[in-house]
Amino acid sequence: GTGPWMTVRPGRVYDAADESGVKVNHTAPELMRLVGDGAGDAVEGQRVVDPLLVGVTSSGAVRVRRRR
Repeated sequence: GTGPWMTVRPGRVYDAADESGVKVNHTAPELMRLVGDGAGDAVEGQRVVDPLLVGVTSSGAVRVRRRR
């Protein structure tokens, strides 16, 4: 893609979950795989080329969707 992009950083997900008192039930490599699988072509390698929302439910499940 073109334009600004970010690198997928699991630490950001863990930090946000910690602030909310939620435990993420996945290791960093598992989290990267979940984000990549859920993001489709919004992620190229480890680069996020379209905005994503990564959420963690109260039970620790991870949800990924494109932000439009």
